[in-house]
Amino acid sequence: KEELVLGQERRRAREREEEEESLRIVELRYES
Repeated sequence: KEELVLGQERRRAREREEEEESLRIVELRYES
């Protein structure tokens, strides 16, 4: 049960990192 929760949190963290990365890329694109 705990392993499943850890997996979900890890997946959520990875998705959040990917969102922040894509936002950063968009910002760089708009700056130039």
